Amino acid sequence: MTEKIPFQNRIIALLISLILVIGLFVSLFALPVELIFFNPQSYSTVLQNEDYAQALPGILSEVLVYQAAQNGSAEQIDLVKFKDTVSPIIAEHLSAETVQTTFNTAINQTFSYLNFKIPTSDMKINIVDIKDELSGSSAEIAAEFLAALPNCTDNDLAGLNTATISTANDLPACKPGSQNLAFFKQMWTKAFEDTFNSLPSSVAITAIFPLEETLTDQNFSNYSLIRWGFRLLPIISILLLILVAILLRKKRKVMWKWTGWLLVIVSAITLVGLVVLLIGFDQFIAMTLNPYLKNLVTGFGYILLGAVQDVGYQMLIWVIISTVIMMVFGIILLLAGRMAKEPQPVMAEETQYERIEAEEPPAEIEQQKTVVPETMEEIEQKERDEENNQTEA
Repeated sequence: MTEKIPFQNRIIALLISLILVIGLFVSLFALPVELIFFNPQSYSTVLQNEDYAQALPGILSEVLVYQAAQNGSAEQIDLVKFKDTVSPIIAEHLSAETVQTTFNTAINQTFSYLNFKIPTSDMKINIVDIKDELSGSSAEIAAEFLAALPNCTDNDLAGLNTATISTANDLPACKPGSQNLAFFKQMWTKAFEDTFNSLPSSVAITAIFPLEETLTDQNFSNYSLIRWGFRLLPIISILLLILVAILLRKKRKVMWKWTGWLLVIVSAITLVGLVVLLIGFDQFIAMTLNPYLKNLVTGFGYILLGAVQDVGYQMLIWVIISTVIMMVFGIILLLAGRMAKEPQPVMAEETQYERIEAEEPPAEIEQQKTVVPETMEEIEQKERDEENNQTEA
């Protein structure tokens, strides 16, 4: 008899296949996410784009302003009060190489944390080179800062005694005439120089990303488990696919076609969804991230949104490639199912003997039918014939 797939095997294979639809869909994103989305080099390449590179110095200067205020370095200057004036000036005195190096470090530190290589406390950026550049440009920064202030009025300068002024905090926030301009410039130069030298040698990444340490620690364990499961999912999906094949192995045609159609259907649905997503990908990312970008440093939201959109687009391209590969593999399985031959049915022993007898040559059967037992007369006649033959001989 021909072997049949047990009914319970079909039911179990159906249930596993329903789980596989979700597992295979998510698995298509696993490799691109690891190779593209969580790869710091992807973001470093994006930040080298001219549109983004122009915004980086302003972001860094604003971070330094807030860092100086929080660290108590700006005792002589209220940098937060003059942020809109000071930040653009500082940005102009940061070299492009230093800015790019600083952001590359920030990216590497962030993704080292996300890839479980460093703890939160080590997410820091070394700013010694930035301090040296700004300290050496203190005079130019002070001159540009004074030039940006409104002109002093008589009331602003009334009672001004340069002999009693020791810090820039004692000066009015205005630009004086030529008579006091040199003194103002000297005081502001010293104030900026002291401020820059008082900055710490490193800045925490959380100065750019307003992360709450307690909330970060609570979510990191959940993130770790999800990331771990995400990495294991492709292996689990492959094992489940093999299990489906084992359940259906008694019917090779069914086994090949079942697994083939499963891969083809999942990949086809995924391709349709990816095409729809690509059409409005920028809008989708903007809607998802906008609620979280409001509290970031000015300009950083623009950089982050653009970087995620560019890197996400690259990732989707790789997902499409992975999906096409899976579809091709499914088609190969369908072709294998069409070409597969079912094993010959096992016959009972009596049936085999009957088939062998039926296949005997007709001549042999006829010969068996003509053989008849000899009578006594025939035997005597045969003996006489033999004697006559001997006599004649």
